[in-house]
Amino acid sequence: MNVEEQDVLPKEKVEALKQGDETAWREFFATYDPLINYVVSWSKWHFNEPTRRDVAQGVRAEILKSKFLDSPAAHIKICVRRLAISRCIDEVRKLARRNELMVSVGEDMDTYRTPSDQAEKADFDPIRSIIAQEEGIAIREAVGSLGDPCAAMIGDFYLKQISYKDMATKHEISIKTVGSRLSRCMQKLKEQILKNPIFTEDVARIARKQK
Repeated sequence: MNVEEQDVLPKEKVEALKQGDETAWREFFATYDPLINYVVSWSKWHFNEPTRRDVAQGVRAEILKSKFLDSPAAHIKICVRRLAISRCIDEVRKLARRNELMVSVGEDMDTYRTPSDQAEKADFDPIRSIIAQEEGIAIREAVGSLGDPCAAMIGDFYLKQISYKDMATKHEISIKTVGSRLSRCMQKLKEQILKNPIFTEDVARIARKQK
């Protein structure tokens, strides 16, 4: 089989794989291992050689458990590539949480809604994307932990972009009170954020400067 030409496996090959035929699986991985190794070797992951080997092995294990063979028209090359990318992203997330990746976090961070689709783009930075996602979740949790009225006011102003005037009407307070209350709520939010280990020292330093 040629990985560039073989997009859909013949039915007999699919059946052999689903039945666990060892020869069929050896042929499968002989064909698609170069693709797996290619994806896990992308420099954007910042993996060292032992990590690449571990991730590649994880991709193979994931393929063995995957249900993509149940689809008669499954494009194998696409499925394998997506599984490999997904596994790499999971590994980057794990390493970032353990602080085993040297990363620099800036203030302008894009959140990639579909990392597996975006990952092949040249400017995709998986570390930056994952940090943005993790911090976005942490910020939402921190806002929620404040309870009302802070959670509602922060949501109104920063997420819904409601004006001070409309917020005053909604919450039945003066415009001046909106400003002072929002300021106090943001101070509480910063304190909550600084308690969360997800945030890097760079982000923490930015927050401290704004106190």
